[in-house]
Amino acid sequence: MNRPGILITYRRLRTEALWLALSLVVACGLNVYAIIHYHAPWTELLTSVLYVLMATAVVYLILLLLRLLFWGLRRLIIKS
Repeated sequence: MNRPGILITYRRLRTEALWLALSLVVACGLNVYAIIHYHAPWTELLTSVLYVLMATAVVYLILLLLRLLFWGLRRLIIKS
C-alpha cells in the first residue's frame, strides 16, 4: 500500500525557518538584557545556551499561536 507523503513547499519551509530565526534572536536578546540588567558575567551567553533554546521554543510557540489566531480571525471575517 503506497501512501502519499506530506508535501512541504520551499516557501513554507523558508517562512518557518525565518520565524524560528526571529524567535532565536528574541531569546538571545532577552538573555543579553538579563546579563546587563543583573550585572552577570558575559560567560552566561555560553553557559545558558540550553535556556536560550528553550526560550526560543516558547517564543516560537507564542508566535505560532498568534499567527494561527490571526489566520483564523481573517478567514472568519472573509467568510462573513
